[in-house]
Amino acid sequence: MNRLCLLPLLACLGCAIVASAQDPTPAPTFTNVTVHDPSIMRAADGTFYIYGSHLASARSTDLMHWEQLSTSATVGNVLQPNPATEFSEVLTWAQTNTFWAPDTIRLADGRYYFYYNACRGDSPLSAMGLAISAAPDGPFAHDSVLLYSGMAGTSEDGTPYNAAVHPNVVDPTVFFDAADRLWMVYGSYSGGIFIMELDPTTGRPLPDQGYGQHLIGRNHSRIEGAYILYSPESDYYYMFLSYGGLAADGGYNIRVARSRAPDGPYLDANGTDLSTVGGPNGSFFDDAAIAPHGVKLMGNYQFSTAPGESGGSQGYVSPGHNSAYYDPATGRYFLVFHTRFVGRGEIHEVRVHQMWLNADDWPVVGPQRYAGETLTATDAGRIVGDYKLINHGKDISATVKTSSLITLQPDGTIIGAESGTWSLSAENAATLTLGASTYRGVFARQWDQDRSRWLLTFSALNADGTAVWGNKVAVDTAPQWLTAPADQAVSTGATVTLTAMASGDPEPTYQWRKDGAPIAGATRATLTLNDVAVTDSGDYTVVATSRAGSATSAAATVLVTVPPIRITTHPVSLTQTAGSNAQLSVIAEADGALTYQWFRNDVAVAGATAATLDLNPLQPSDAGDYTVAVTSGSGTVSSRLARITVATPQPGRLANASVRSVAGLGGNPLIIGMVVDGGSKDVLIRAVGPTLASEYGVGGTLPDPEFKLYAAAGGEPIAANDNWGDNGQAATLAALFGSLGAFPLPDTSSGDAALVADASGPFTVHVNNEPAGSSGVVIVEAYDATETTSPRLLNISARNFAGTGDETLIAGFVIDGNTPKRLLIRGVGPTLAAPPFNLGGVLADPVLEIHTRINDVDTVVATNDDWADEAGVIAASQASGAFALVDGSADAAIVVTLPAGSYTAHVAGANGSTGEAIVEVYELP
Repeated sequence: MNRLCLLPLLACLGCAIVASAQDPTPAPTFTNVTVHDPSIMRAADGTFYIYGSHLASARSTDLMHWEQLSTSATVGNVLQPNPATEFSEVLTWAQTNTFWAPDTIRLADGRYYFYYNACRGDSPLSAMGLAISAAPDGPFAHDSVLLYSGMAGTSEDGTPYNAAVHPNVVDPTVFFDAADRLWMVYGSYSGGIFIMELDPTTGRPLPDQGYGQHLIGRNHSRIEGAYILYSPESDYYYMFLSYGGLAADGGYNIRVARSRAPDGPYLDANGTDLSTVGGPNGSFFDDAAIAPHGVKLMGNYQFSTAPGESGGSQGYVSPGHNSAYYDPATGRYFLVFHTRFVGRGEIHEVRVHQMWLNADDWPVVGPQRYAGETLTATDAGRIVGDYKLINHGKDISATVKTSSLITLQPDGTIIGAESGTWSLSAENAATLTLGASTYRGVFARQWDQDRSRWLLTFSALNADGTAVWGNKVAVDTAPQWLTAPADQAVSTGATVTLTAMASGDPEPTYQWRKDGAPIAGATRATLTLNDVAVTDSGDYTVVATSRAGSATSAAATVLVTVPPIRITTHPVSLTQTAGSNAQLSVIAEADGALTYQWFRNDVAVAGATAATLDLNPLQPSDAGDYTVAVTSGSGTVSSRLARITVATPQPGRLANASVRSVAGLGGNPLIIGMVVDGGSKDVLIRAVGPTLASEYGVGGTLPDPEFKLYAAAGGEPIAANDNWGDNGQAATLAALFGSLGAFPLPDTSSGDAALVADASGPFTVHVNNEPAGSSGVVIVEAYDATETTSPRLLNISARNFAGTGDETLIAGFVIDGNTPKRLLIRGVGPTLAAPPFNLGGVLADPVLEIHTRINDVDTVVATNDDWADEAGVIAASQASGAFALVDGSADAAIVVTLPAGSYTAHVAGANGSTGEAIVEVYELP
């Protein structure tokens, strides 16, 4: 069989994109720990670890319930049972018996690299060391001392310590940039914050850097706790910092700046280069010199108790020394920090708050701690109400900022302690004007722990880098209808979605009714009726109920009628031996009587005029491609093709998958998702660009493709290749190309990439140019190299731009053997715009076509426009582990049994529309 697939194809994640939108209605619980200066790291098994000063540590699986692992640098600490001995070189230099803020990262060898440090405290006499462990919770064994600083010794460059020039070598954090280069940012009071590049193999600094590049601070300015996070969403590097003093009276506050490059320059919202920010020569703790600079995200605050509310308010004091985490699977950002509390002195605990990027690509921080919430669409009517407003300002002060009261009115104005305007755009984007300033951010539903209820909040920043927060006043209000369900007239088999939305605090519960009778289990704001029948016709209402009362919506009339003709079950391809009993059947519905005519290879079969075609006994001459025409008084429709193969069945498999697309746009890789089920097996992976140009005349190809394989859990690459002729497999690969039917790569120096990798479970292939900076057309292919049906290649998927003509998004796949395979094939666009993906620019109305070649002619064997018209999609999606499609969306999907052969799945927009889309192919049980 020829498996050559020269196609426009695959860019993503069906296996890597997993939708699990959490319902925030249940009351969350929390388990608190104390880790000062927490630095977060996600281990290979998905568990979050935080490491802090004094070798304190904790872990969590959900960022809400933490388990304390260690609290002090004493004998028996889980990270290092004998830290005084193991880390003695660092402690001796720093003349101390404890440690400052560390950081941990997992490198390509699978081990965890622990960057620790110690400082005398009354001077920048410090040393920084590296320790390594096979496990994220240790024990960590000392590897080397990386840097020294301090007045009592000599600085790294051999000159006496100078606070205007030299750093204090403490508080390291380590990160990979978008090009997989490894960096360490570090520093504190005294000389400021510095960054240097590390060797990604050893974890140690590359040679000849000295202390590295200066980023911000000098002369004992109170700036510390630097942490850098890259956002693939905005393509910015965000450097988080803590200004002020960490004690309860120190005015600690969290700020951020951003850069297009990992080593700066980092700018604030005013465009100030932070490398110019620091205390003047001879100064000491000159807060006035630094306070105007950097985007201040949060400081001391307390939401006061408003009239009508019960209970008190804890409030944060000196929150800071944060780390941050971006979850590539959900697109969520998290801020992890320690904080003290109003009235509790120096007691501190870890807090995690969710962040979102505003319209200006600055992070805004949720006013409430993370409670599992998902940023979802809201309605202007729900936003209206009284809010407690916090303005964090730009000062560095021990004063706790308390809230004032404002009202967001239905006409878009703001009255109360501040006056101005407000508006909602997209699903949750907030714009507020307060006085002369405009603030941009988000409206989010969060858990108010003080009031033990879910409430709307807002978080926004102005052009000066000042944050404002709002927390809706926690008083009960009766439901009022903002959106009522609408009448619908549909055909049988369709999906009906009725949506209603009511205001009210707490947010009301819902109960749908049909013709006045409650519908069991219909207790959400949206009611979905799948595969409707005539009996589903009726009047639907919904009752919204809260502690303050209830309200019933206006009725929506649903009318379900039988369509002129609709095939609900298509004939299915089969492979059987001669002499057996074979049968093809079709099920259709229409207004009137139905007649049937079966066709074999486009020729009518004499006498085959029933819904079922019996071939008994099956003869070799019966082999062929069958369809059935179904006719009623309103017209004729034809079924999908079903192929009968007369042979001894040989189990089939997905043997090959490929995609042709553009990689490297905007520096972003082309990402392909796949799943190997049942264990591990060899898979041939290829990324071909130059050979497309030299052998097939394709223009605009990727000059030098390289790819990396990642397990779905993330972490470091499990395999990679740049040039297929240089990886030691060239002779083996060339032979394998021929045996698997792959088109040849005649030149080992072509720059194309290929290797055989041992793959298991879900994994992704990331394709880019080496070096980064170029984009172009590339074919990415995966071949099952083991000729076995177990383990097997179970799923392929890709996300990329879907256009028209040559830019149609196309996935190619091959079914081996001679036995038909039942598949779920999807073209997804609108669902990507909904939580948890929240993507912009998606394909609004995908149309899916399945193509193959019959008698050397390209033939469409199945097509779908809206998935609700295809029977069995929900069950097939659940069985295959595919993420759920949004009810009533215009996504496309097909459940089809295809005979062995080569196929392409085409995803294009209805009426010539374009946008981001996913094409997926799943083998069904």
